[in-house]
Amino acid sequence: MTIRTLALSLTLCTTATLLIAQNTTGISFKSKSGDFEISNITDQLFEANPQTNAFDFEFTGKPLRGRSSTQKIAFTASRATGQIRSGKDGTMYLLKANLTGSVDVTQNPGTSEEVQITSPSMTISEAANRSSATINFPGPVTIHAKSPTTKITAAGGSASLDGSANTNRELRNVKLSGTVNATITQDGTTNLITTGLDLDQAANSSSFTLSRPFTLTNNSKNPSGQPQKVILKATAGTITTPNITKPSSGRPITTANLRGRVTIDFTGTDKDGSPVELSASGDRLTMDAKGEILLIGNVKITGNGLDYQSDGESQTVYILVNEQMEPTRYGARGNPTKVNIKPDGGKP
Repeated sequence: MTIRTLALSLTLCTTATLLIAQNTTGISFKSKSGDFEISNITDQLFEANPQTNAFDFEFTGKPLRGRSSTQKIAFTASRATGQIRSGKDGTMYLLKANLTGSVDVTQNPGTSEEVQITSPSMTISEAANRSSATINFPGPVTIHAKSPTTKITAAGGSASLDGSANTNRELRNVKLSGTVNATITQDGTTNLITTGLDLDQAANSSSFTLSRPFTLTNNSKNPSGQPQKVILKATAGTITTPNITKPSSGRPITTANLRGRVTIDFTGTDKDGSPVELSASGDRLTMDAKGEILLIGNVKITGNGLDYQSDGESQTVYILVNEQMEPTRYGARGNPTKVNIKPDGGKP
């Protein structure tokens, strides 16, 4: 039920300023300090409890436009319900909110750390100590980060935004369900396709925990400006990359620990423009911070005319890659059982 007329009590006057405009801008609900506002309201219902400094509210608009400076958040939605908390000196913030109808939430708007989340519906909950906020999106979601350019789509999930009031908050723990497609553009383009994942972020890194088969593709250019591609496939595991919401340099994959039947393919050109192709597979894959890739168990490696296969759980091949993910050295460790050299270097 909505109320199209408003009775403003003297008690409310001490905690909030309510402006009524009889035009296309609708109604605005503001804090006295100006740090909080929900505008473009067409239908409204709210009730205040002076004992708890809280407002229960239900607003609709075409669309509603909201902002909370202390939470570094802005949003648009067709409908919003929940609770607003009043602070000292006439400040306000969203304690909890249910947003529906083409919801767009922007964290740290207008900064290099801006993150935009869009979904048909979302819920926002502020932590009691105001150290973080949690966002749940039960339906299809798109997450955009500004720098580096990052786009993630999924069927649903949740995310935490960490940081105290009045500071830029960081996208930290993200749990995504359904088909997940993540694309990161910085010194090339990295694309990850899988079904469900957990994303945990630290100050300088992002850790992807994958429980289902996935494909990761990196397209970039080598130091000579020639295009190159790396395709990595596995059943499950963990991949660490530079922080996907902060500019950084270095390899697009920092470390990895993968299992399944893992394959990694490199294609590109050398400094003379000749094709370079290398493909390797094994039952497990690890990659350390120095760029050494180990494929362990029933390994196979082909490239430069070599067709190498080694059966056994302990068999290992290694590939050393540089900052551009170019293979600079590779070889085998253990006791190989089968080595084939193609005639004339594999040339047709």
